[in-house]
Amino acid sequence: MLERAIDTRPISDLRPHPENATIFGDPEESDQFEGILASIRQHGIWEPLVIRPDGTILSGHLRFAVARKLKLKTVPVRVVTEFTTYRDEVTFIIRSNTDRRQLTKGEIAIAFKRLRELPKEEGGTKRAMGRPKRGEEKSATKRGHSGDPSAEDAASVLGVSRDEARSLETVFATPGVPASLKKAVNTGVIAPTPAAKAVRAEQRRQGGEIKDGSALRVFADKPNPRLETKHEDRVAQNAEAYDRDYRELFTLYKKLDDVLTRRPLKSVLGPTEHHQYFGMIRDVSMRAWREIESVQGPTNTGRQMSLTVVPGGKS
Repeated sequence: MLERAIDTRPISDLRPHPENATIFGDPEESDQFEGILASIRQHGIWEPLVIRPDGTILSGHLRFAVARKLKLKTVPVRVVTEFTTYRDEVTFIIRSNTDRRQLTKGEIAIAFKRLRELPKEEGGTKRAMGRPKRGEEKSATKRGHSGDPSAEDAASVLGVSRDEARSLETVFATPGVPASLKKAVNTGVIAPTPAAKAVRAEQRRQGGEIKDGSALRVFADKPNPRLETKHEDRVAQNAEAYDRDYRELFTLYKKLDDVLTRRPLKSVLGPTEHHQYFGMIRDVSMRAWREIESVQGPTNTGRQMSLTVVPGGKS
């Protein structure tokens, strides 16, 4: 966006962009509202609102709501004219929000859905319904199916993968999904993918429409802990488990080594045929050899190990 001079406009000449409320809700209900209000009350508006020439706000809806709350007469603005399509405006509204804060999962879902709904005639990614125009190829990529760039393009604007965006859209845009499941996904208790799978499964079970959300509420209250564990957390847990097992094995080895150093093996076995000792030594040795062979692979092909235990403690 080109740098524009700062101007001043009466608040009465400005109006919110309709897409902002659709995607992000009422600014006065934002968690940031009270903090911004206190800051503007003390210091005024430092960053100007970005508007179209007709006064439609593209960036600064929260500041505008605060200004109205404080009954300010005018606000600083920058007027932009370079957006040639409606979708460019919507994309700028989304990005102006992501520059200031991290979008919630629900906001990502609604923004993703809205970007894909915008028709081509308004600069969107979804093609208008009907027969293709002359010279235009009829293909899946023109119809908004999974193979087209529409979902990829919309997801890239939001900084997420297409699969995550689709999962979030399923959870937050499907009628009948209980608020408890949406909250669990928004707060990260449940990942988007398993939540979306649960929603789709419940849709199929209820004939395509979720009329009873009780099963999804149970899923939200008692999610599968394996599904909600992040990959990094699973790697750390496995590493800790391996480290714990190694320390335990090393401790046992040291104890065994101390015994063998203190007393020769033949004296432990004694002159009698102690078959339990024979079996234990044979099993441990063979397991160790098999695992070494499996790790080292074909480099040890043909090598063999023989362990013979004979009565009287000699081997």
